[in-house]
This record gives sequence, C-alpha cells and structure tokens, in this order.
Amino acid sequence: PPRSTLFPYTTLFRSGDNRWDLVSGLSHAFNQNLAVDIHAGVRMWHEHNGMVGQGFKPSSIGFPAYLDTSNQFPLVQIGNESQLGQQQDALYQHGPTVSLATDFTKMAGAHTLSFGFMGVNLMAGTVQQYGNSISIQGTFTCGPDPTLCTANTGNAVAQTLVGLPDSGATGVASNPETTFHWYGGYLQDDWRALPKLT
Repeated sequence: PPRSTLFPYTTLFRSGDNRWDLVSGLSHAFNQNLAVDIHAGVRMWHEHNGMVGQGFKPSSIGFPAYLDTSNQFPLVQIGNESQLGQQQDALYQHGPTVSLATDFTKMAGAHTLSFGFMGVNLMAGTVQQYGNSISIQGTFTCGPDPTLCTANTGNAVAQTLVGLPDSGATGVASNPETTFHWYGGYLQDDWRALPKLT
C-alpha cells in the first residue's frame, strides 16, 4: 500500500464508496383480467472517509498510552498557525436498504383497477472515531503574570517548545444505528364512462 511522505508511519487511506445492489422482478398474469408485478431489491453502501494519520499511536511521541485507543495523529492547533492533523475518521453504512413493491391490475367491465403496496426498510449507521486534540495558544508564556495575561503577550510557538498545552481533548468511537420504515399503498380506478370518455 502507498505510504505518506508527511506521515511515514502510516498507510494512506482512500475514501471508499462501495455499493452493492440486488434487484429482482416478477410479472404474472392470472387470467386475461388480472395481472401482478412484484419487484424487490436490496442495497448495501459503505462510505469510508479515512484519515492520513490513521494507525498512529500518540504514545510514540510521549503522550499517555490510554490515548492510543484513538489511534490517529492528534489535531494540534498552535496559536494562529495552520493546524496539524484531522479531527475524526468516519465509516458511514447506508443499509441494508430493502424494498418490496407489488402492483395489481384488474379489469372489470368499464373499470380498470390498479392497486398495490410498497415498503422500504432502511438501516443506517455511522462509526466515528474522534481524534485527540491539543490547543496551544500561548497562555503560559504571557506576562508578566501568566495567571493575569496582558493583551498581545504570550507566544504559542515558544509554549510548544516548553511542552505546555493550554487544553486538549480525546474522543471515543460511536456507533449509532437508525432504522427507517416507509410504507405506502394506492388504489386507482380508470372508468370508461363512454367509448370516448374516461
């Protein structure tokens, strides 16, 4: 697999977008006045937004080992400089989506009846892993008293070299599953009241 030149310790992850579909249909005429169409389908869709820093162990650069549960390069914000790292990794699972539609057509004299039903069952889930984040804004280097910062004092880069972050956070993986159900039916009557009027 390709390796990142910026992060040589990890493999580059590509955003996956795999979809699988299975569809089947059946048409049957019971007699000259009654017919049915049945359609069924299943779809599975996995969408992965991978991170460049995935697989990184924060303990390898001196962080506590318990942060390795979020095995991503930490998001580091140093003052107003450009941030390092990304915030989260996510795998979106759309499905399985199952659908079934049944349509009947019945001819009775001057009437052509159409009636049917459709049902859709959708399961959707997201696996997200929020990364570790570190914010260094220069609070510990402001002065003359770090507890009472004077405006326009403090240097985030200097504070980084000292090794004192202002704040940080770590996250846990979440896997909420949601299921949706949609059902619908219909009935339609085409009535030929006169030979030239429907």
